Amino acid sequence: MKGGPSFSRLLEPILEPARLFRAPGAYARHLRHRRLYQQHSAAERLRWRDEYPQLWDRLPSSPYDPHYFFQDTWAAQRIAEARPKRHVDIGSRVDFVGFLTALAKVTFVDIRPLAIELEGLTCVEGNILALPFEDGTIPSASCLHVAEHIGLGRTETSSILRGLSEPLASLHGWLRPEAGFYSRCPSASRASSSMHTESTIPRRLSRCLMI
Repeated sequence: MKGGPSFSRLLEPILEPARLFRAPGAYARHLRHRRLYQQHSAAERLRWRDEYPQLWDRLPSSPYDPHYFFQDTWAAQRIAEARPKRHVDIGSRVDFVGFLTALAKVTFVDIRPLAIELEGLTCVEGNILALPFEDGTIPSASCLHVAEHIGLGRTETSSILRGLSEPLASLHGWLRPEAGFYSRCPSASRASSSMHTESTIPRRLSRCLMI
């Protein structure tokens, strides 16, 4: 059907078709290198039960996701410039949240609370539409690639179908008047299972967004 999802995207949650077809050659290369290694006089003994083939690391450069790399860098730089004593992050990538502890005491709010102990980090369970804070108490906040997921069936917020306007408007009340707010949402021509494209944003927050 024209305009429908590709077959490979439907299969990606359980397997990657492109890798499936390349796997025989990749395994053959792995076994060849295994034999070459065992021919070295100083080689350690290899046991099959310890095998853990890394078939996809032969790349000309280190891979990275530019989408997340640049958004995390952008937000971290802005937060470092603002130098808040306390910062709240709602649902961003956990690596980014961990790095922020080098800049401030961080409270990380997510519907799936992070089970970890780290100095300077407090993890609490919460919903972007119902944060566990009093109104007007958040001095600094970030929310990277979260708002567009609201209302698309991936969380308990699946009944909210107002795109960006609902979650971003809800954040307005929890921020202090002088608070810094750092957010990023993707831009696209249509909604899918991981994004929503409506972009009605409170004026006070719009100046802080990187879209």
